[in-house]
Amino acid sequence: MHVKSQETQMLVKYYVWTGDYDLYYEHSMDEDDLLSHPVPSRDIDDRTIKTRPFNTEAEAIKFANEYLAKRRDDNNEDQVDPWLAFIEIKKCTVEVIHKIK
Repeated sequence: MHVKSQETQMLVKYYVWTGDYDLYYEHSMDEDDLLSHPVPSRDIDDRTIKTRPFNTEAEAIKFANEYLAKRRDDNNEDQVDPWLAFIEIKKCTVEVIHKIK
């Protein structure tokens, strides 16, 4: 593998981060209730954290809005899924130092 130095080019990327709350189980619940009505904790489940890069802020916001629309409660269109922990749109500057061929 050859490492080739490259001119530095500043890239701006917009990342949409999403995640779900971790599950918290009441010890007093029986097994059937636990399966049908788990309670979200204040912690975020690391296994559900996802990120997706976009080239423009508009694309990131459009994706986030569509993602939220999919997770709305069917019975109440204004109610977002209570298991959704967060959606963040982050603007990141990336500096390319080396290109590996």
